[in-house]
Amino acid sequence: ELAGVTPAGAEIISDLEEAEFLEVKAEKENPLLEQGELVRGWVVQDVELAGSPVSRDFALTLKQPEWGAPLGEGASTPRLLCSRVLIHPAACRSGVGRFVAACRAYASER
Repeated sequence: ELAGVTPAGAEIISDLEEAEFLEVKAEKENPLLEQGELVRGWVVQDVELAGSPVSRDFALTLKQPEWGAPLGEGASTPRLLCSRVLIHPAACRSGVGRFVAACRAYASER
């Protein structure tokens, strides 16, 4: 079960020789990004889902000119973003505050 959020698994197929940079759009609000927010991210591994995704309700949409169509990616809840995409904090400065606030809220509930 993927981070306890969705009953799926994934396997790293290979490491990319060079990082692949892409446009990332948040389809759902999550600890780093507001819904609809666009940032630049990158991937360093090629990953394959083990079986079909339970849902096509992905957390992110990835775009790169040579791909043609956008690609759905990841899973999220208000407190979790699970994706192979790396996003630098400088790319989503308001997200750092949201992430710290989510951590603080979680800690206060324990």
